[in-house]
Amino acid sequence: MHLLLRNRLFLILFSGQFVSSVGSNLFSLALPWYVLLMTKSTTDLALSGIMGMIPSFFTLFSGVLVDRWSKRWTMLLSDFIRAILCLAMTVSVIIHFQLWLILLLQLLLGIAGSVFSPASSAFVPRIVSDEEIPLATGLLQSMNSTSQIIGTMAGGVLIALIGAPMLFLLNGLSFFVSSLSLLFLKAKNDTPLSKTNASNLPLLKNFWREWIAGIQLIWKFKVMKVIIATAIVANFALTPFFILLTAWVKGPLHGTALVLAIIETSSSLGTILGSLLSAELGRRFSTRWQFGNSLFIMGLMVVLISLVHHATWTSVLAFIMGISMGNVNSYLFAILMRSIPKNLQGRIFGSLSAIVSIAAPLGLVIVTLLLSHVPLFILLIGIGALTIISSIFYTFPNMKDISLSALEQMELSRNDFPHLQKDSLSVDLPEM
Repeated sequence: MHLLLRNRLFLILFSGQFVSSVGSNLFSLALPWYVLLMTKSTTDLALSGIMGMIPSFFTLFSGVLVDRWSKRWTMLLSDFIRAILCLAMTVSVIIHFQLWLILLLQLLLGIAGSVFSPASSAFVPRIVSDEEIPLATGLLQSMNSTSQIIGTMAGGVLIALIGAPMLFLLNGLSFFVSSLSLLFLKAKNDTPLSKTNASNLPLLKNFWREWIAGIQLIWKFKVMKVIIATAIVANFALTPFFILLTAWVKGPLHGTALVLAIIETSSSLGTILGSLLSAELGRRFSTRWQFGNSLFIMGLMVVLISLVHHATWTSVLAFIMGISMGNVNSYLFAILMRSIPKNLQGRIFGSLSAIVSIAAPLGLVIVTLLLSHVPLFILLIGIGALTIISSIFYTFPNMKDISLSALEQMELSRNDFPHLQKDSLSVDLPEM
């Protein structure tokens, strides 16, 4: 770890993203609160939630653009544009609140951010060594959980003290800080494709050609097909869990908002610990063990939460669940960063994120429809059971051979990406 902590480029990236992540968590708490406060309408609140989900589908295509652009400048411009949009939102609500304008700015914020995530994921392998990637992803996942705790705890206090619009402004300032930090970053192999050997095909035709080839590459990875299947099931099940947790605390546990905050904080603390442990567990256990057991434990904890009607034990179970969640998320990103050719990382990360994200709103809709007809504890058991089922994929015998040979990667890339360098494609997935 000491070598990574002496990596100036990683520390700059980590610090800038931490600041912007805290700001984003403040904003995520303040916006729905302010919309409901001003409109007194749950329908308008739902519209705001939908606007927050729509941009995730843009990552299905934004990754292709990220692969063609400098990752550093993509992140920098994304942060700068989001800072301007947050400032515009602050000014607009101070002058005169208009819901349509707030929703439009929220949508634009999400679209601007849709290129940041794949660019950031593709940038990390350019500033850390392959051996440092598992630890780097663990630290980044821990940073996200820590910023969530800080944003959640500080957000409620700040809304009461200075009002929700000022949190919009703080979010914008956090993006300015992050964009300034990126000015000091410089990585190897971060040259825009247009300045190297880009195809001479028309831009739109080449865009679709590269996007389709990226999807084909995902399909050729057996490990990716399994990861997508299990991630969709887990996302479909676990996203509604955190919505139902509020009803569970208020209902069967007869708890207060403070109890809910303690349980959610326990889950976040577990996620931090799991993220930090993922690198060490990866050295000791196989990838099958990492994914399969982590998913199984998450599902089991949800089932136990539905059976144990006690706030303290619920916090303990949420903490254990968070450890497994942090472990599997960090290890997954480490696997992908080390396995995908650097020239293709933007489109792969973007496409995977969008495909998996589709399951979250679908799960929320179905659980919302069932909530008035099915007992809450039955829904929780069903969510846990689905997550456990997703872990069973990793017990199948054919999961032992789940890698894609370098030759297969090179063949696909030679046909569809003639501008890629041969030496960047000689990679193999870790043995499962």
